[in-house]
Amino acid sequence: MEGEWEEMEEDTVTVLMAETFARLEKEHVQLHMDGLRNVWIVKPGHGTRGQGIKCYDNLESIIALASKRGGGKKSVVVQKYVEPCLLLEGARKFDIRAWILVTNWNPLTVWMYEPYFRVCTEEHSLDKKSLSNHYKHLCNRCVQATNEDYDDGDEEGGCMWSVETMTAYLNKFGDGAELWENIRRQIMHISQMCMHSVQDLVDNKLGCFEWFGLDFMVDEKFNVWTLECNISPDLSRGTEVLERIVPAALDDLWAMMLAPKKVAASGEGGWDLVFRGKEIKSDILQKRFWRRKNLMTDLRAGRPFQQRDALQCKLGASTNAFLQVGAAKSKGAQGKTVRSKKKKKVEENEEEQEE
Repeated sequence: MEGEWEEMEEDTVTVLMAETFARLEKEHVQLHMDGLRNVWIVKPGHGTRGQGIKCYDNLESIIALASKRGGGKKSVVVQKYVEPCLLLEGARKFDIRAWILVTNWNPLTVWMYEPYFRVCTEEHSLDKKSLSNHYKHLCNRCVQATNEDYDDGDEEGGCMWSVETMTAYLNKFGDGAELWENIRRQIMHISQMCMHSVQDLVDNKLGCFEWFGLDFMVDEKFNVWTLECNISPDLSRGTEVLERIVPAALDDLWAMMLAPKKVAASGEGGWDLVFRGKEIKSDILQKRFWRRKNLMTDLRAGRPFQQRDALQCKLGASTNAFLQVGAAKSKGAQGKTVRSKKKKKVEENEEEQEE
């Protein structure tokens, strides 16, 4: 094989390498965000406020930390670090907190309020020595607020930005409004899929709601990546941005709960409708539950990477299929009705000809 490469012309090698990389990108959707440093974030399975989160670039350290937690009995989440993350002025890292509201689980009804941006206080770096510096890597407000350089202002240099401030900053990369709208669409789509993925696990109670806090990262190509989904997100104020949106979100919530369809139709209020699906029958939800459980069991069985990756694709395909189940059945029923009418008409024409 080594000799074959040496005999090839440079242009041929370049083309082959480009084709190989293109196939790799197609098969591995996270290729770009993986980066070259092999940095991973390790966090407690049920942690809050950035507590217990570590950054590592080697497997030995990850296994050692996981083994220490409760004698290896407590859960640990190991997550790939988004290495080529989009940075703000001063090379500071940021993440996005989006409030997601579910007012009905069946039919699934999902809303999103105006997101806000949490910014680190120190310059981002993936050097080995800096991996332990939380001020460079963890955007949580409760972590950054302990730094003497923390500034809660909504401006360049501040540590909590509004959509308006971020949109103005994105003008440095092109049309800021268009770039933010692209990011926003991705956030809404991911949020819809996250809520759908647990739809069959939640006991639906009319008149109740669930308020989540979803965290996202944006890479250098303006792709959005999910970090985590939090129940009972922090609704405290204390910053310029939160002083404005927290009371507004709470006020709009009551209007939403009392008349959700009216609010959605009028477009008033700060909660934007992300998704309202069709009601799914209980037996279909039950089938989905067991199908997913069986797939997850296979995922945990230690299969080779290719098979495990294929199962994850099946999980995604399963989710998309169930999102479309109502529409698909409706179209199928319509097609069946049309075909039966055509068949009946043909039969009537044949009878007339015989007479």
